[in-house]
Amino acid sequence: MNLLHSMKNATSDAKLLLLRWAASIEFSKKAYNIDPLLAPMEPKQLAQTFGLTERRVKSALIYLVQEGYVDKYPNRYLKRGGVLGPRFEYFLTGAAWRGWSELIGECLFKNEFIHALLDKNTTLPRQEFRLLWAALVLLSDRFGYVVGYSETELKKMLGMSDKEFKLSIQAIKRTDGVCMLAREVSRTDLFTRLPAIFQMRTKTYIGQSVRLGVSLPFGFFRQFDFLNKFSIYQRRSRKFRALRKFAPQNSELTDEQYFNLSKIFTNKKLYAYTHHFCMLTVCSLSQELTTADICNYKGLEQRVRSELDKGFNLAMFASTTSDSDDISKSSSDLSLLREFTFEMMSREIADKITLLGKQLNRFRSISGGAINLLWHIPKQQMRAIFWESEDQSKIKDEGRSLFEQEDNNSRQEQGLVFTALTLCVTSSKQLKNCAVYGEKILTTDSKLKHPCVVQVEKIEVFP
Repeated sequence: MNLLHSMKNATSDAKLLLLRWAASIEFSKKAYNIDPLLAPMEPKQLAQTFGLTERRVKSALIYLVQEGYVDKYPNRYLKRGGVLGPRFEYFLTGAAWRGWSELIGECLFKNEFIHALLDKNTTLPRQEFRLLWAALVLLSDRFGYVVGYSETELKKMLGMSDKEFKLSIQAIKRTDGVCMLAREVSRTDLFTRLPAIFQMRTKTYIGQSVRLGVSLPFGFFRQFDFLNKFSIYQRRSRKFRALRKFAPQNSELTDEQYFNLSKIFTNKKLYAYTHHFCMLTVCSLSQELTTADICNYKGLEQRVRSELDKGFNLAMFASTTSDSDDISKSSSDLSLLREFTFEMMSREIADKITLLGKQLNRFRSISGGAINLLWHIPKQQMRAIFWESEDQSKIKDEGRSLFEQEDNNSRQEQGLVFTALTLCVTSSKQLKNCAVYGEKILTTDSKLKHPCVVQVEKIEVFP
C-alpha cells in the first residue's frame, strides 16, 4: 500500500494508469521475457491499451514524470516506412517498479487484483472505477472481507472525490466483483463511527469451486436472535407508551435500560452493520478454528469477544473522568449496555460457529480440501437423493441434529435438504458437490473413499 500512499495529490487517473501499466508488464513479463524497466510506452499506445483519452493520459504522465514514477526520453528512432514516431517515450522507473513489487507481494489475491485492473470483458461506465475495485481486492483479508477502512481513508488513498467514490461503489456492485455488505455508520451512543464492510467475490480463483450442503436452522444467515428481540421489544413498547410505562422483559437489565438499548438499534444502518459483522465473524472463525478449538466453548467465546472488540473499536470507549455526576452516570450506563450487548453477541456467534465450524471441519478432514473462501447465496438449497432406501439406512441412526429430524417417508421420496454454501477449495483431488449429514459425507463422487462417505444418486442445487 506504500505505493498508493506515496502518490500524494495524485488524481485517480494517475494512480490507475500507473497500476494498470505495471500490471500489464507483470502479466506479460514471464511469457515474453520483458525487462520491466525497458518496456517503452507512448501516450497514444497507453490510451488505446487502457481505454482512456490521450488528454487524460498526458495529464497523468505529467504528474508521474514530475514525481519520479516514470522516465521521459526523446524518441530518436524512425518507424516503418520512414514515418517519424512519437516525440517522447516513457518508461517506468526503478522506484515505481519496486513500489509495485511490494504492493503485489502484500496482496493475498494477486490474480483477482490484476483481473480488476486489466479485464476487458468487464464493462464499466468509467475506467477509473476499476481503481476502487482493485484497492478493495488489495485490502481484503484472507477470507475475502474488507473491514476497518473508512470512506474518507479510501477516498484519500485513491485520490477520488465524493461523487467519484459513490459512482464507483454503484458500478462495482453491478460487476459482482465486490459486494458492499454494510454501509458506514455514523457515531452512536453505543459505538464510535463504524466503517463500511465489503466482501470480495473472486472470479479468477485457481483452485476448485465446490457446493457444500450443511444442516443449519432456518434463518441461520438471515438473522441474529438478539437483534430480532430488540425489534420485537420496540414493537411491544408502543402499547405501553400511553401508560407511560416500559414493556416488561426478562434480562438482567432494567426495563428502562433495555428500552434505551433496543432504541439505539432502531438505527437501520447500525442494525445492518451489526448483523453483517457478526456474520462475517461466524464465517471467518468457522473456517479458521479446528474442532478442538470449537469444542472449548469458553475459549471460543473469548476469541469471539476479541474479534468484536477490534471490529467495533471498543478501545475508543475508554472510561473518562469527569467532575459532573450526571456525565459519569451516563457513561456508566452506556458501559453497562455495551457490555450486555457484547455478551449477547459473543454467545450467539459462538453458538453459530459451533454449528457451522464442526461441519466444515468434517468436510475438510474427509475430503482433504483446504477451504479458502466461503459464500452463502440466499434462497439456494441443496437436495441429496438416495439410490435406494438401504443406503439411507446406513446413516439413519447417526448423530443427527435437531434440524435434521424429518419424516422418514418424506425423506425417501424427496431426499435430504441442506443449506447451500459455495466454497473455494485447494485440494489435490477433484472434488464434487457434497453434503455433511452428522458424521457422514454424502456425495456422488465414487472416487472419494472413506468409511464415513455415503454414495447418493444425485445432489442438486435448487431453486
